[in-house]
Amino acid sequence: MKTIALLGTSREAQCIEESLHPAGFRVRQADCSDLDALEGIPLDESEPATHAQQRALLKARMAAKRTGLRYGVGIAGYMGLDPHMRVLPWAYEAIVWWDTSRAHAVFESAGSSRNHGARQLVWDWDGARAAAERAGFPDQALVVGSPGEPGYCRGIVDPGHLRNALEHALRDGEGAWVSVDLRAEFNPGRAALIRRVTAQLARRLAHRCETCGAAGLSDLPGVNASRQRLCHHCGALETQRLPARAAGSDAASVPRAARRGRPHGASRNAIDAPLAITGQLIEVAMPRR
Repeated sequence: MKTIALLGTSREAQCIEESLHPAGFRVRQADCSDLDALEGIPLDESEPATHAQQRALLKARMAAKRTGLRYGVGIAGYMGLDPHMRVLPWAYEAIVWWDTSRAHAVFESAGSSRNHGARQLVWDWDGARAAAERAGFPDQALVVGSPGEPGYCRGIVDPGHLRNALEHALRDGEGAWVSVDLRAEFNPGRAALIRRVTAQLARRLAHRCETCGAAGLSDLPGVNASRQRLCHHCGALETQRLPARAAGSDAASVPRAARRGRPHGASRNAIDAPLAITGQLIEVAMPRR
């Protein structure tokens, strides 16, 4: 069993270990006392998905460095609108597995519209109570106010606490924002999405390159009943013939993966172009009629 370092909360560690344990990893938390400060490090804000991947990679590398372990893992979320029509509320999680000895990163991502960060401006207790019910309170924790404002409070799971925080926030008579707490330990939907994306990562790590031994090959569209996988560490492209499907049975064997040369423009190191190494799961919850 290998140990992998995480710069994150205990809830994130629990969700990640549940999915990585079958792949042979147990999670050790690194010192995350400055986690809030790390969240404020300026990165590429032009593309939210890119920003999340960069932040997850930064956390994975720092976790491995702080613990002295070979492997690190980082998670970062983004809440906003869907990437297609820019209409539906959208939740996005990026996870990165980092191998220090190889300077190699494996990226995975998942998206869902089910656990977006709802936010509503309210003026009284009735409005706050209605917003809380829509958000799934008290199973889903709430935040009252905005960071830096007087009366800002998060992690609210008790109706009495919610009322007190709201009364304090409404003292200036200008209304108060009531929003969903996006931290995994207070957001069941986000915790479920972290499990999903980590399970997808575990499946990627099960495939190792036959040329260099690096984990985390990417599946590519195959041709002529074949499966192709690309290694982002050495650039090798492996092609595996799929079993021919006969009437009522499959072929007994699959030929050994045939290695081809490096595709034009492929990088030897995932860090040269880490954001190109992304798989994505997308789930859209359509409204009920």
